[in-house]
Amino acid sequence: MGVASGVALDLDGDLIIPGGDSGRPGSTEAAVRSLGERLGVGDGEVRRALEQESRPDLEQTRVYVRVFELAGQAARRPLPHAMLPRIRLQSPKITRPLTTE
Repeated sequence: MGVASGVALDLDGDLIIPGGDSGRPGSTEAAVRSLGERLGVGDGEVRRALEQESRPDLEQTRVYVRVFELAGQAARRPLPHAMLPRIRLQSPKITRPLTTE
């Protein structure tokens, strides 16, 4: 999505901010919304599609399909549709940089 929108994304695996609607979109939702006109969708359809994040139905939504079409065109190659989340792990017991990678 960052390739198509030019927006830096948090690679934490969350498509929407967990814990409900905070009134403002997270980085992924904001990136998809910025593509809304090019995708032919509004903010409501973007939100409904991203709420499917843990369901296989997400990959069938118009938003998902169009985002990867745009990103592939921008990158001039097929892009991965999934990746391991990059979450920085922090704890008093962790003494070196450590991530989920």
